[in-house]
Parts: sequence; structure tokens; C-alpha cells
Amino acid sequence: MTHKLCWLTDIHLDHLSEVIPVVLGQPNVPNRRRLSREKVHKFCEAVASHKPDSVVITGDISTAPFIETHLGWLKESLPGIPIRFVLGNHDYYDGSIAEVRGRIGTLFKNPREVGWLNAMGIVPLTEETALVGHDGWYDGVYSNWFKSKLVMNEYYLTQEFRFQPPTLLHAKLRELAQECANHIKRHVDDAATKYKRVVFATHVPPFRENSRAPDYKLSDEDWLPNMSSGLAGAALESVALAHPSVDFLCLSGHTHTPWRQKYADNLDCWTGSADYGSPKKSIQIIELP
Repeated sequence: MTHKLCWLTDIHLDHLSEVIPVVLGQPNVPNRRRLSREKVHKFCEAVASHKPDSVVITGDISTAPFIETHLGWLKESLPGIPIRFVLGNHDYYDGSIAEVRGRIGTLFKNPREVGWLNAMGIVPLTEETALVGHDGWYDGVYSNWFKSKLVMNEYYLTQEFRFQPPTLLHAKLRELAQECANHIKRHVDDAATKYKRVVFATHVPPFRENSRAPDYKLSDEDWLPNMSSGLAGAALESVALAHPSVDFLCLSGHTHTPWRQKYADNLDCWTGSADYGSPKKSIQIIELP
């Protein structure tokens, strides 16, 4: 038995909008755009055309006010296809990490419909292959975060980061990244005792070499601290070393620049392609034994 996995990343469905038509006799409104259910449905038609057995999304699906709406539209437009996902930094914009995770953990925990991987542990795909996932976060391990001149939007748009001094902000980033590393050590390691292959889905690339600029060059010292997670990478390498007969594939997003790199004989990491307003660009089909 094989499994056709459709991998999506950074689909940013909040960028799929449409013009609100002018109705004679009704007052004008300053913003004449709204979320487009029809455009999301058409995107899902492109996904469904590949006839996947399941879908995995590695973050940046929407923003905090609209994440439930968009996950609901995905479920509606892909009936019968299990959708598993992790959240990315954009999914917390205009909200709180704790509050969004609370909502998502309550509403989306069905592995046969739409499920948040943080709360699902090990998800069997075939007799030989399992899926594990966690949101992840960047952590500045591979370069000096305090010297970076890049200011991420979430520092203003996400409650846990807003108005925090650098030391506390950095500590929160490390805390979030460590949660992912702990998840790897627990669930990826556990999956490796039961399956020949483990797919790990996360948002932020766990390795320096997967953090690439649009021209495919390695991210510079400003971008690298915000585009990679050394804590997650170290955890993955440790688990892969402990299970040399198991194949590990890490799927990540965040940078929008595709890259594939092998870090051990049994450990690959792929970062997906993405473009605002063009979610079809991220569609990749992976055939799993």
C-alpha cells in the first residue's frame, strides 16, 4: 500500500480576496474587499485534481482572526481527504499564540478530517510510514539574533511579542523553539520505534542550509536568526542518529524558497515553494511507501 501525500506550505489564504460589488442605494464602505470562499475552493480543486490520500500543511495558512474560517473552507472543499497541519508565525498575526492554540486545539483534532499535528502525536499514513508535526519557531541558534537588523512583523502583530524588551523577546522565541525540539524527542523518536519512515512537518526550517533567500543563496546574518531553528535541527539529528535504519523526511516552509538537503544518510529536509496570492505554487505530491 502506498500513500499519496499532498504537501502545501505558506498558502496565506487571507491573500485570496474579492471585491465587494457596489449595490445601488447602499452606502459606500472604505474597504471593498472580503475573503474569497470561491478562490479557496478553486485552489482546493487544484489540490483534489492530484487525488491525494491526505494533505499536510506546514504553516502560514491565514491569520488569527480568519484561521478557523479558512480551515473550515478547506474541509468543505476537500471532502473525504484528511488535512493535517501545523501553524506558522502568520497564523498568529492580530492575535495571541496561546489563545489561537487554545481555539485550534479544541476545534481541529480529528485525524480523519482536519487535525492540528501539535495535538495528534503519531499519525499513521501506511504500515511503514508515519507523520508527526509541530509548529516550530525560529531561535537564532545558527547566528546572533541580537545583531540582526531584521524586525519581524509578529513583534508588533502578536500579543506575546508586542512591547517586549529584546532579552524577553529572545527568551520567548527560544521557549517556542524548545517546545518543538521536545516534541521531536518524544513523538518522532517514538514513531521511529514503530515505523520504517517518519515524516516530520514543521513551519521553520530546522537547518541552516535550508534557510535560503529568493536567489537561493544562504540567508545572511540578518535573516538567518529569523529563518531557522537550530534547536529543532539538533533534535532531529539526534533522533536520526539513534535510529540509523529509519528514514526521516522533514517538511518545512517559512522562507518561500524551495530547497532540499540531506543531513545524514537517513535524514532529508525539504523546504517548500510559496508565493503570496498564489497558493497553487506550493502544491507538491509525495508518494510514500
